[in-house]
Amino acid sequence: MGTMILAGVVIIAAAAWLLYIRSMRVKDGDRQDISPTEALDLWQQQSAVILDVRTKEEYNQGHIPGVLWIPLAQIPERTKEIPRQGNVLVICRSGNRSGQAVRFLRQQGFDNIRNIAGGMLNWRGPVEK
Repeated sequence: MGTMILAGVVIIAAAAWLLYIRSMRVKDGDRQDISPTEALDLWQQQSAVILDVRTKEEYNQGHIPGVLWIPLAQIPERTKEIPRQGNVLVICRSGNRSGQAVRFLRQQGFDNIRNIAGGMLNWRGPVEK
């Protein structure tokens, strides 16, 4: 009897976890990711500005030439520096912090912002120090 109750609890917990994960995926969908290949194409065509939200240390280790660099923690006070027209593609190391920046900026009314999926880990374009 105790084993059946425990099994039931485990099943309910697993179902709740799956529902939670699915709800998070819907929220992550708001990031409107763009592939690194698409991002590189837009950037090379000068059809996009790339916003790098990494720390100073990460930026100094290597960055995309000519990017707009605003560390994630400074985004709220520096939104006026971010273009409201044209494509703005946000990048970090892995895509997590840039996803946070995209969600924040969308809440501030930016509708031209997209997250570069996988961040610098997946970037195949030029990098300078």
